[in-house]
Amino acid sequence: MTSAQIRKGGALLGVALAAILTGCSQTNNQPGAAPDIESIDLSAYADVKATVSYENYTVVYPIDAYYMSVEDGDVIATAYYLQFEACMKEHGANYTIPSYLPSNAEIGFRRYGIWNSEEAASFGYGLPPAAPEDDGPLAQLSEKDLLVADQDCAGIEYLTYVEAGAVPSDGSDAALFIAPGIGRTAYEMAQKDPRWASVDSEYYECVEDAGYTIDESAMGPTIPEDQEGAIRAALLAASCSKDVDRVQRLADIEAQFQAALIDQQQAALNESLEQQKLIVEKARGIVESYS
Repeated sequence: MTSAQIRKGGALLGVALAAILTGCSQTNNQPGAAPDIESIDLSAYADVKATVSYENYTVVYPIDAYYMSVEDGDVIATAYYLQFEACMKEHGANYTIPSYLPSNAEIGFRRYGIWNSEEAASFGYGLPPAAPEDDGPLAQLSEKDLLVADQDCAGIEYLTYVEAGAVPSDGSDAALFIAPGIGRTAYEMAQKDPRWASVDSEYYECVEDAGYTIDESAMGPTIPEDQEGAIRAALLAASCSKDVDRVQRLADIEAQFQAALIDQQQAALNESLEQQKLIVEKARGIVESYS
């Protein structure tokens, strides 16, 4: 991993994205690819529901059981940083592990648009800051030390982190990423389900009844240019979302497709979990070796 890749990252989240999400896109021959929606029988999965928390503004899906945890990601990040710091010092460069490693858990969930009224009141459609202002984990390095990072320490492996939305990077085992593939496919299928359009219709009707025009790309009202107007629009979007139970209903549709696809590919998912455990064990071993 080069200094340019790391510099983009910020810390855990950014580095993980630089290491894993390297611009690849899902194709039909990747793990998790599924048949068309017509071939999926959901009759046995009508009772499957996502776990939605309006207190914490989180959604937990069936496929989440097949991802690494945020804590696993922290261990993987720490393992990388410890090795990178040791390499830099070994080659005479100055580097200290950042004191703040932001976690994926800090990022708001907006798959179905704005629904967190507290975030809407504070930030409108903007994202809350996930970390203190920082130019990235290598911002402290001189040009000389950056050369060390590129030439001597770029080969340090950032162990694979399997999370929602992840895709295989060059040289990684595609079979590890079957769960994210299923997650993407289930989402695409859910959007084609007639129930999805029905929920959208109720939600957009609520927005229009409040006097706003619809911007489907923003999943809600057309966003005014001024910040106060944007906040009012975001608050309305959150209110309408709650009024029609949008998040729970859409998440349930998605969860049902996930459950059907999980059953189809259970053996491969179990194998992926076993491989993930080995990766996390390796990361823990690295961390322990520096303690």
